[in-house]
Amino acid sequence: MASFGPNGKLWGQLTPEERQRYPSDYEAQRGQGQVTCHSEEHLARTDVGIVMLRRLFKEQCNVVAEGGSPLGVAFKDEDALIEVLAGSTLGPELEGEVG
Repeated sequence: MASFGPNGKLWGQLTPEERQRYPSDYEAQRGQGQVTCHSEEHLARTDVGIVMLRRLFKEQCNVVAEGGSPLGVAFKDEDALIEVLAGSTLGPELEGEVG
């Protein structure tokens, strides 16, 4: 059974103060409010990323409906993993490649 707060307390055993101090996924989800219908939203210029993402999702649903493969899906094991090198220092394999 999952514990949420200090000393392994269950959610029902937490005081209101402890629930604020140690919020769970439930509080995070409920704190965002009810899901709003898109037709009732008032999107602004700053929400252009939301519009782009929704458009991409709709396009990819259509691709799948037509029997295609959506973006970001790998059906072969050799295509499933993309290695990304990151960090604040360069390892010996990259030295000299950065101009």
